[in-house]
Amino acid sequence: LLIPSAVLAAEWNKSAFTARNVNDALKAYGATGAGETRDIVISAPEIAENGAKVEIDITSQIPASRSIAIFVDRNPMPLCAAITFR
Repeated sequence: LLIPSAVLAAEWNKSAFTARNVNDALKAYGATGAGETRDIVISAPEIAENGAKVEIDITSQIPASRSIAIFVDRNPMPLCAAITFR
């Protein structure tokens, strides 16, 4: 039986997660823009069978990566996830 000793919840950036297009979501998130890089590899299906659950794999070759945010251009709300590693 596992009993958590602490539960941590971060404040969420409501304006970034509820933005209706990528540019507004990036701006609300505090990002200056998006670009291509070979240092981050994303493996995802071209079209998801179930839009409510899309499994992806992300690998970062950037040393000491501390966080990642996932934006999907064609989603009604483009910011899908923001993860900080500790």
